[in-house]
Amino acid sequence: MNSTILKGNWKEAKGKVKQQWSKLTDNDVNQLEGSSEELEGKLQKLYGYKKEEAKHEISEFLKRHGWENLKDDAENIKDTILNNAHHIKETAEKFMHESVKEIKDRSSELQENVVTYVKENPVKSVGFALLAGIVAAVLLKK
Repeated sequence: MNSTILKGNWKEAKGKVKQQWSKLTDNDVNQLEGSSEELEGKLQKLYGYKKEEAKHEISEFLKRHGWENLKDDAENIKDTILNNAHHIKETAEKFMHESVKEIKDRSSELQENVVTYVKENPVKSVGFALLAGIVAAVLLKK
């Protein structure tokens, strides 16, 4: 995660990295591009650090410059986004399920009302159907 922190702050960190580890050349710093793994390797080579020492130095560097909490902040933001996305998904699924159920219920109710009306008013129903057919035919001719 140190690599992510460095990459995200690389513009600001470049000068501070150069100040902290003066054996690094401008070319070294430019080639690092915020990669903590590459910085570890350079520190091991130039300063003779062991891998864990290099990691510790980088971690201390991040703490001194107030970047140590960025990892936790990023994790918290990620967790919040994932939780919100999960909640939105659940809410959308619930809404869709309820909407489909309501549409089915209303369409069944409408169907029952139409059937009841046709049974109670067969002549009017045939008249409405005939009128609807004529209107459709006129509209389709245009």
